[in-house]
Parts: sequence; structure tokens; C-alpha cells
Amino acid sequence: MKLSTQIILAFTLIILLSAADSYSNYRLSLKVNQNSAFLSKSEEVIRNSNKTHRAILQMQSAVRGYLLTNDSTYLVPYYSGIEKVPGFIVEQHTLIDSNSIQASILDSISVLHSEWLSYTSELIRARRENPTEYLYLLDTKLKKHIGKNINDSITKKFRNFERIEYKARAHHSEMLLHSLKKQERIR
Repeated sequence: MKLSTQIILAFTLIILLSAADSYSNYRLSLKVNQNSAFLSKSEEVIRNSNKTHRAILQMQSAVRGYLLTNDSTYLVPYYSGIEKVPGFIVEQHTLIDSNSIQASILDSISVLHSEWLSYTSELIRARRENPTEYLYLLDTKLKKHIGKNINDSITKKFRNFERIEYKARAHHSEMLLHSLKKQERIR
């Protein structure tokens, strides 16, 4: 084999190895970017979940304060939550677009929250307008823990929602670390 042919083959081999290395680095970079993007979005999902749950808890505290004191200033967070929580839930749906299990949990939280709003609005109205009806509702609903059971269900659903998110986060964190280690070895 001629020297010029050997040189051309050597350069071709070097170019092919360089192209293979570049392609490997490109694929690893894509994986790193995908996992980083997922973790960033997941952080937003968890932050929004906490914000939504906190707003619902503040509403619950506001109702309890009002029912105990008959002071309507306690209801300010309640009415604020009525306006904000649906928007938080819609925002959460857009963040979890591909996870049908989480979407189902979020829908059930929304349904439970609506049930709780119906329950509390009846109590608030009776507390304001009709003391006899209010006492009746205390005996038939409040003392039977209807609202508490709804609230406990909401909290349990938020825990399940976040558990799924943290599990996915752990997987993507592991994949990100694996990709970074692999990329380091190649360099």
C-alpha cells in the first residue's frame, strides 16, 4: 500500500473517530438537557402544588376562625382562595401535561375542593342569617366531621400527587448524574 493511501486512510479514520465522538457528546448533551429541563419543570410543579395546598389550608383556617368568632374579617383568605385556587389548579394541569395519574389526582382534588366549598358556604350563610339552621348544621354536619373528612382527603391526595412527582424527580436526577458521569469519562 502506498504511503499516500495510508495517510488518507489514517485521516479518514481520525475524522470518523472524531465524528463518532462528537455524535456521542451530542447525544449525551441532549440527555443532560432533557433531564435538566424535567427537573426544572418538576421544581415548578412541586412549588405550585405547595402554593395550592397552602391556599386551601388558609381557606380552611379562615372558615374555622369565622365559625368560632362570627367575625367576617376571618373570611378574607377564604374569599381570596375562592378566586385563586382554580387558577392554581389550571396552572398545575399545564405543568403536568403528560402525567395522566397526576392529572386524575388533581381533578379529584378539584372535585373535593368544590364539595368543601359547597359545605362551607352553607355553614357561612347559616351562621350569618339563621342561627337555628346553623345549630342544626353543627349537629348534622360539623360534628360528624364532614368537612374534616373532605379536608383530610384533599391533604392525602396532595401527598400522593407530590409522592409521584418526587419519584419521577429521583429517576431524572439519577439519569442526569449518570449522563454527566458518562460525559466526563468520554472527555
